[in-house]
Amino acid sequence: MRKKVLVLGSNFGGLIPGGGTTDPSSGASADPGAAGGGVASCLVYDPASLPMMDVVFDGTVSAVEGDQVTFDVNEGWKGADGSITLMAPDENVALTGPVPDFEVGSRYLVSASGGTINACGYTLDYDADTAAEWAAAF
Repeated sequence: MRKKVLVLGSNFGGLIPGGGTTDPSSGASADPGAAGGGVASCLVYDPASLPMMDVVFDGTVSAVEGDQVTFDVNEGWKGADGSITLMAPDENVALTGPVPDFEVGSRYLVSASGGTINACGYTLDYDADTAAEWAAAF
């Protein structure tokens, strides 16, 4: 099983799968300007955490306008069907961890919390094997 991580940082809402919040005593500053910049705080990726996200789906990008990304949902596992528009996370990888570069016509596996796309392993370029893992989580 591949290991990936979930980021907790700017524009992520402090969600930790399972309902917790970020722990300020973890060493990562809540102030992205502290000590010259922020540091992403990540948890190990686990598809079993997907049902705890607000929105989880396989979708194709139909529009990108600023930080708003609209998807046509191919398969919605939770909270999505038809078309959905979500806010892209902060572009600072040090704060959010990796997230795909969303391109119109490209397909992705997407999760979101609080209307913002999750980063750092919980939103990925589409591949059938990972899609099967995500589907099995539901």
